Amino acid sequence: MRLITMYKRVGEAKLELYGCPIGCRFCAHKSREKRDVPLDQVIKFFSEYETKRVFIGGAEPAMQKRELLELMKALRKRGKEITLKTVGTDPAFLKDTLGLVHRYIIEVRAPLDDVEAIRRMTSLDEDAAKAHLADLKNSLEVLKGQKVRSMTRVLPTIIDPERMERMGQQLEGYVEEAQLIQFMSGGNDVPFEGSDRPSPPLERMEELGEIMLRHVPVVLLQGDGIDATMKR
Repeated sequence: MRLITMYKRVGEAKLELYGCPIGCRFCAHKSREKRDVPLDQVIKFFSEYETKRVFIGGAEPAMQKRELLELMKALRKRGKEITLKTVGTDPAFLKDTLGLVHRYIIEVRAPLDDVEAIRRMTSLDEDAAKAHLADLKNSLEVLKGQKVRSMTRVLPTIIDPERMERMGQQLEGYVEEAQLIQFMSGGNDVPFEGSDRPSPPLERMEELGEIMLRHVPVVLLQGDGIDATMKR
């Protein structure tokens, strides 16, 4: 398997897989080194009794879906609780994971009909952006009724109240939680459209959280000095 990293601590572990078909312009993952680790070694690494929960994410795990399905089946047999993060590019893969995954985290960058925003954020041309948004909608349909959290990086030059309202309307009934992450507040972002420090400010994050809360029962705000849970 092509990995960015894997590590574990008491009770939980994390696996970040390399590769993504979207090519976000603000993503730091694409500049990180990868290493190849045989599947059996990965299974052994996560199979210790003390490891109860395993988070699988990175760029886009579905790019290594054959080996990943084998890994998840092995971990599930060993009683591990799996959280899978995805950008929603492969609805068929997600359908195959049903029954193996405890919670899904699906990255939603912009409204599900906003081709212009996706083109600004990524390396996708117009047709590819439309195809990605269609796959994302289908992925949400596949996961409807599962434990699902949406995750959005709040790019200050793109994510405004109007777009957040549209996203909330589109996610209503599909996700039980929405996570809003302040841009440049962690190690996963690189500067984008002139934004090179944690932004937007707390007041705007709270405003956007209130908008999303109209449609989703729980909203998580995270960022530089920001860690809040908003509930209806």
